[in-house]
Amino acid sequence: MKFCPSYRFAKSHDYLIGRSGPTSFFDPLILRHLNKSFEAPESVLLKAQVYFVYPRGYRGLGSVFLRIEQMAAALRLVNPAMKITLVTHQKLFSMRLKKSIILLSKASLERLSAQQVNGFKGGGNYVVYDCIDGEFLPELEASADAFFCSSKTEYGYRAQSGQRVFLVPHAHDLRLFQSRVLPQEKVSTCVYIGNPREELYGDRLDSVEKIHLPAKFNRFANEIPWFKRASLSSFHYIARPSVANGKRFKPPTKAIVAALSGALVISTAEDAEFISWVGADYPYLAPSNSLPDVSAVIDFALGSVDAEIVRRAHEAMRKLAREFRLEKILEAYRAAFADIQAGF
Repeated sequence: MKFCPSYRFAKSHDYLIGRSGPTSFFDPLILRHLNKSFEAPESVLLKAQVYFVYPRGYRGLGSVFLRIEQMAAALRLVNPAMKITLVTHQKLFSMRLKKSIILLSKASLERLSAQQVNGFKGGGNYVVYDCIDGEFLPELEASADAFFCSSKTEYGYRAQSGQRVFLVPHAHDLRLFQSRVLPQEKVSTCVYIGNPREELYGDRLDSVEKIHLPAKFNRFANEIPWFKRASLSSFHYIARPSVANGKRFKPPTKAIVAALSGALVISTAEDAEFISWVGADYPYLAPSNSLPDVSAVIDFALGSVDAEIVRRAHEAMRKLAREFRLEKILEAYRAAFADIQAGF
């Protein structure tokens, strides 16, 4: 399975044509992730064409790879009746669409004005925002007909604000599979995986190993080289610095990676997103984001000897993993599109 030819071909399409169908290069990954007993629901014959929209030249962006290409390919594979096209927003300006569903990616939303978004609505089109963790000006947010929310915190905030919302969880990178590291092979260590700027007290926690991922997303590898290393650790530290206005939403992708690797999560009681999935009684939560509290919960976790506490934590992580099975995410997309079409 090779990603490079697919990417080069797609990038040429971006500049020369500006649109393409979902690539089949994802298919083996998708099929490996689907439960063997999974049966795709009866196709909802969408009268509306669905457009997954991203900026020209940005297929190398992680959010475009994971939330646009990967999910469009998965939807098309399990539900062939769905009419899905990947298109750049630059190409969209010149297309005369009617009664179509336009799903704008975070990357496009960061580069579009409210006036441009409103222009897409001509012909009775329905514009959906897929913000993930992006923040936008109020006038741009007001132009959305609906929001696909990849986090429960975003879903709750927007629902309370009276916006039309659908909870569509964020899938992990499908190149990651359930770890085959046996429990007895794991070591009692704690690891942080990700951008160093998003790690709470990153330079002050000597007991946390760092796997800092490069800023540029690696879409060319068939496997993720750091995942086996991360799978050897029994704990993943995922606490982030507090956001000043409390409005930046984040899907629990680090927690999902921990669940796939068979690890337990260490975070804080201020991690509203993680708590919304596992509950406030999860045992490895610092009571606050203060350095003493965070250090104490890491020491407690690494010294865990109470089998009941460990069992409860593993059960919570298994529950989290079940919520992010690929088939459940695909059903969330399908149901959302069907609901939108019903209003046409």
